[in-house]
Amino acid sequence: MAHRFFGLFLLLLALTAAVVLTLNGWDYCFASAEDRVFMPEHRAMRPSGDLSHGLGIIGATMITVGVVMYSTRKRVNALWNLGKLSVWLEIHITLCLLGPILVLYHSTFKSGGIAAISLWAMFSVAGSGIIGRFLYVWIPRASSNGAFRAKLVFRSITATKQGDSYRGNHVQSDLYIGGLENRR
Repeated sequence: MAHRFFGLFLLLLALTAAVVLTLNGWDYCFASAEDRVFMPEHRAMRPSGDLSHGLGIIGATMITVGVVMYSTRKRVNALWNLGKLSVWLEIHITLCLLGPILVLYHSTFKSGGIAAISLWAMFSVAGSGIIGRFLYVWIPRASSNGAFRAKLVFRSITATKQGDSYRGNHVQSDLYIGGLENRR
């Protein structure tokens, strides 16, 4: 139950940050480049300005921390006792969704050249993460350890092969897509 409240808190935090940034920077971000120079927010909101530069650094740090901490927690055996992986996933999702929003505000919704390629690559990765999360929720789990089970019977394969070494060796294997484990 506490996990649900924590996830809700992280979502509320991300939405609050997005709303505050939108309310404070909407006029500047969607003004033309010529008009921006004369706006009072220009010194702070331009990409090299104090506020926008800080948003870019914080956003990039959030993305990096979110990816590194979740991947490390998942792969390093010594860290498996540091809470449930689902909580770490929620933190990873929150950081890696809020980070690109901050980077987008850093760029003031405009970019060109290699920065545009980086920006769209970042949004492609974030979008694939959103799609992956929805697929993860939608895909039903089988009764055996939460993995899909597909039986692979190799009789027809061994019957077509030549040689006495295959005779009498009936091979039946279960492929677990989730863990890629073969059982005989």
